[in-house]
Formats: sequence, C-alpha cells, structure tokens
Amino acid sequence: MSKAIIVGVSTVLFQRKYKITVTVLCRKHIGEKGRNGMSEGETFWLSLAEKFFGLLLTIIGALFIYFTVTSTTALGVFTGLFGFLSAVVLIIGLFLLFVRPPE
Repeated sequence: MSKAIIVGVSTVLFQRKYKITVTVLCRKHIGEKGRNGMSEGETFWLSLAEKFFGLLLTIIGALFIYFTVTSTTALGVFTGLFGFLSAVVLIIGLFLLFVRPPE
C-alpha cells in the first residue's frame, strides 16, 4: 500500500476514535481572535501603521517629483529615470493611503 493511503486511513480512524477534526483544532488555537488570527486592537494598529507609512511615502514621492522637476538641467539624461522612480513612490504612497484592506 502507498504511504499516503496509510496516513490517510490512520488519520480518519484517529478522527473517528477521538472525535477531533481540523475545525476543532483551529477553534482551539484561534480562541477569541478573528478568522485571520488578529484581535481587534492588532488590526487597528496595523491599519494605522499602513496609513502612516502611506502618508510618509506620499510626502517623499512629492518631494522627489519637486526636486526632479526643479533640477532637470543638473540631472540631464537621467531626468526621466528619476521622474519615473519618484512617480512610483508617490503612487505606492497614495495606494497605501486610499485602499482599504479586506476585513
């Protein structure tokens, strides 16, 4: 017999004998916390940190764009590269600010 079949049969017999299922084990380990394993306070702080980091990236991206536009002569051929990189940082910051994570 295959090893997988033996393990599967023994698991089924164990579950029937002791009435233990994966759902029971998950409920036991999760306890009072939500489905994703975080309590209400943890999700609040995670959301707050996400918004703060998004605001920080938005400010940094806006400053990058400002300094790229005001110093195009010094940057020369790299103006497009720095403009693109600063726009990426700005877009990521705005994304973190305005997109809500699923509940």
